[in-house]
Amino acid sequence: MRKICLFSILPIVIIALYSCGTGQQKEQEAETPIVDQESVDEYANTSAQFVRAGDSLLLLEEYEAAIENYEKSLEYNKDRELVKSIQSKIDECVTLNEFANSPIGKVEKMLIGKRVFGVQFIWDAYGHANVTKENGVLKIDGKQFSKDKTEYCKINGTINIIDERKLTITGHLELYTHGCCDVIDQTGTFNFLKSGNRKYWRWQDYGNYCSIYTCAYYLDIFE
Repeated sequence: MRKICLFSILPIVIIALYSCGTGQQKEQEAETPIVDQESVDEYANTSAQFVRAGDSLLLLEEYEAAIENYEKSLEYNKDRELVKSIQSKIDECVTLNEFANSPIGKVEKMLIGKRVFGVQFIWDAYGHANVTKENGVLKIDGKQFSKDKTEYCKINGTINIIDERKLTITGHLELYTHGCCDVIDQTGTFNFLKSGNRKYWRWQDYGNYCSIYTCAYYLDIFE
C-alpha cells in the first residue's frame, strides 16, 4: 500500500478551508443590508416636514388634516421612538377631533372669540365679551358701559357647557342700570340658556336679584 504524503495533500486542505471561509464571509456580507445614508436622511427630512405641517394644523384645530400629515410621516420614518411619538400625536388628534365634532365641542367653538354681550337696559349699545380657552378651561371677560359710564355690566369667570343650549358661568357679575334694583355685585354660578331659534344665551337668574316687574334684566351672550 502506498503511503500518502502529508505534504502532498496539505495544499488541498488549505484551499478547501479557504474556500469554505470565503463562502461563509460572502453569505454574511449578503445578509448585511447596505445602508444608504443619503436615503435615510431624505426619509427623516420628509418625515419632519409632515410632522411640522401636522403641528401647524393642530394649532389651527384642523385635526383631520393633521392626522393625514402624521400618517404620511410614518411612511417616511423608520426610527422606532419617533414612530411611537408620531402615533401618539395621531391618537391625540383623533380624540380632539371627536370632541370638536361633538355637540359640546361645536358649542365651544361657537363661543370662543369676541362675542356681543350685555343687558338691553343700557340703551347706548351692547358691549363685548372675550371667550378664551386656557389649559382646557373656557374663560369669559365681558364688559358693557353706557356712554357716560354710569351704567355698566361686567362679568368674568369660567364657562361650563352643560349641553347645546345650557351653560353656566362661575365667577363675578357686576350690574347697574338707572331705575332698576340698585347695584348687583355677586360672586357665584350664573345660568344661561339658549331657547328656540334664538342666537344668544340669556341669563336665567335675574329674578333672584331684582323683581321682574321692576326690571327684567335681559343679559345676553350672543353667538
